[in-house]
Order: sequence, then structure tokens, then C-alpha cells
Amino acid sequence: MCTCLILAACGDDPEQVTPDIMKLPAYTAIAPTQTPTIEAQAIQEEKSVPTAPAASIQISATAPPALTSTAISTNPTVTQPPSPTRTTSTTEDLIGPHTYPAGVNPLNGLPVADITVLQRRPLAIKVSNFPRTVRPQSGLAAADLVWEHYAEGGTTRFTAIFYSKDSGRVGSIRSARLIDTTLTEMFSGALVASGMSDGTLERLQQKSWYPAVITESTGFGCPPICREGQSANAVFASTADVWQTLSALEINTTPSIKGLAFQSITPAGGGAGTRVRVDYSREAYSEWRYNAADSNYMRWAETSPAEIVPHYDANTGTQLTAENIVILFANHVVDSNVPEDYAADGIHAAFATEIQLWGSGPALIFRDGQA
Repeated sequence: MCTCLILAACGDDPEQVTPDIMKLPAYTAIAPTQTPTIEAQAIQEEKSVPTAPAASIQISATAPPALTSTAISTNPTVTQPPSPTRTTSTTEDLIGPHTYPAGVNPLNGLPVADITVLQRRPLAIKVSNFPRTVRPQSGLAAADLVWEHYAEGGTTRFTAIFYSKDSGRVGSIRSARLIDTTLTEMFSGALVASGMSDGTLERLQQKSWYPAVITESTGFGCPPICREGQSANAVFASTADVWQTLSALEINTTPSIKGLAFQSITPAGGGAGTRVRVDYSREAYSEWRYNAADSNYMRWAETSPAEIVPHYDANTGTQLTAENIVILFANHVVDSNVPEDYAADGIHAAFATEIQLWGSGPALIFRDGQA
């Protein structure tokens, strides 16, 4: 059971929405109805503090036709017709969030065949999503959790958490971002990346788990991380090699993970949600479309500002899926002290975005065709 967590820029509470009419010219026509609209806008607490571009979310209960590619509207909307009738229960015991039965994976709530896999350190591996030529990526289908977050320049990047499963090839692996100083720590993990900016490196050096930062910048080579060419997108890794390296360093320790709760029966009170679209920018957007036959959501990714196609895993040749999708509305603040990518003149730069995962805030959760 894989979960995709999508980080959208924080804005108005998703429950406080304004009516609008959904326009989807590329799909089966939907009769005009009063539908809420969500457009998440970054909060700017002070005028002197720049913020990252806002993401927009649209949810629909009507599945589009199964096309290999299609042009779609970028108007961010939410369509919520009456919820389907479902058998629900409020008496089923939760798994987690503070303790878990022996042999149950705290990242997905499922039992593992080999309990020893839960004694190894989770791996937070940075996987590129842009330029589009890096797709299809390798290994995302084997991750327990995949976080998609805003990087810079209107693009996104993944942090994939590997724990219960192995992948012989993961990548292409790219550089870490400020968010990884938080994500890796959340899971008592090891960070695997191609490198990082000086500003991100400085933050990581302040962490007690800094010895578990496996990158070229911190002196590691092949294995565990192997460069297959001079391109920035030519770094790959095997999870087995990374875990072996951590064991050799005597830091492949059993994690202390808590915070996630699981229940097999769909909770009551949700609305219909069979299609979820997230726009980070004109160039970076994706959709998750519910597949009732397998009770999961299938991922589609853009190939241009006007077209979208199925998103595959290069290792398996199958489309990426997730049983659970969580969209977190987190405060995004650009940190002008941490340049990530310099322009050709060596002076101008795109600066890091601090995605603040501490505190609390609104979220949207999708499972079993419901939102």
C-alpha cells in the first residue's frame, strides 16, 4: 500500500470555498452546478519575505475517459456531487498512531512477511521529476511513501521513503532540498541524494544524524550511489547497497516511527473524489484518477502545458499507483539565504523554498474514491 503525499502552498482553509462552475472541455460534459473552488495561495506574513508560487487543487467525482493523452483545463475547481453509499464502521480499531502490532509496517499499516525489514533504517531518496526527460523514473513503485514537493522554477521533486521493500535501481537521484532536513528526521531515516547546495549542507551538518547523509557531497561513491554519466540526472542507487553501507558504518539502526494511523474500512463523512489534479505551475501538474477495480489511484503527469499521459515506473513498466493520497497545505517561504541554482552569470539564482511541516494545518485525504 503506497501513499503519495503532496505538499501544496498554504492558503485559505479548503472548507471555506466559493461557488463556481466546473469547465472541463476535454472530458465528458458535466452539467453546470454550484461547485466549490479551491485555489491555494501562499501566505505572505511579511511583505519583505518572498513566498513560493501557490499550488491549485481540483477534485472531481466524474472519471474522464481512458485516453493515452488529453488536453485539460487548468481552471482549479472541486466538484462534489452526493457521496456514494458505502458500508462504513466507527468501531474498527485503529492501527497506530502511537504503537503498532509486532510485524506491522508503521508506514502503511500492513503486516510484513519478514519482520527483520522493520529493523533497518528507512531511506529518504531524492528522485528527480524535471526535466521531463528523466521520466519514467526507477523505483518509485517500491517506496512506502512518496512525497512530492515544490522545488524551484515552477517544478517539483520527490522524496521517496523506502523501508519495507527493496529496489535494485532508484533514480535518477538529484540533490536534496531544505524539506529533507525535516522529512528524513520524521522517519529516523538516512538521506540519499546526489548532493546539495551549501546552504542545505549547512543545515544538515547541524543534525545529529548527519553521518547518515549519503551523497557525493559527503564523500560517498559507487556503491552505494553510482554515477552513470556526467549529466545531473545520471545518478542511481540500489537500496540494498545503501543499507549495506549504513550497516558497515554501524548506523543502520531500527527506527522509532509513530504518527500514522490506519483503518481498513473507509471512514464515513467524506465526499466523492475520483479524480484529483494538483497544479504547481503551468509546467508542473499531475492527476490521480481512481481505479475502482483495484481500489487505487493511478498517476498521470504532464508532457506539456496542455497534455497529460500515464506516469510509469521504469523498473516495472506499470503505471504508478497509490491507495492513499494526502494533500498537505503547508506554509512555503523562500529563503533568500540559500541559493539552489545559479544563472549563467553566476550572480542571479533561484532560492530555496522552506516548506514548513511543523505545527498544524488543513489537509485533503483521498482513498477508495472518496475525499
